[in-house]
Amino acid sequence: MAINYSGEDFVLNTLQGVNGCLGKLEYLNSLRDENGTIHHWGLEKIYGAERTGAEFESAYGHSLNQLLRTPYQVLWKEFMESCTEKERAPQTFLHEFRENIFKHMPKEFDEAQNLHVRQVLDVVSALADHSRS
Repeated sequence: MAINYSGEDFVLNTLQGVNGCLGKLEYLNSLRDENGTIHHWGLEKIYGAERTGAEFESAYGHSLNQLLRTPYQVLWKEFMESCTEKERAPQTFLHEFRENIFKHMPKEFDEAQNLHVRQVLDVVSALADHSRS
């Protein structure tokens, strides 16, 4: 699933190799330092840290918007595939994923968008709980 993002090609090329919006969000959060700033060493050497960080932050917001437009069935499939691929327990993975998403919500997201993200992740969490029983 490609993101609808009109940003720089170097960001698009980097994210093309990452499957699904959950995967993109997880990948982008994995690039963050302890202060929450996204870094990509190779691209920073070419384009500079400020430009690279800004483009990746923009892609993060677009990926969150994609999450809000993705049907729950698709998110659930992505989620379960990711857990299997990484050999992680669904609840552990989801807890860490949710924590990172809420910690790094874009400043331009309004309250409705924040609540919508929370609702989508609550549904995926409920599905994970239900699958364990």
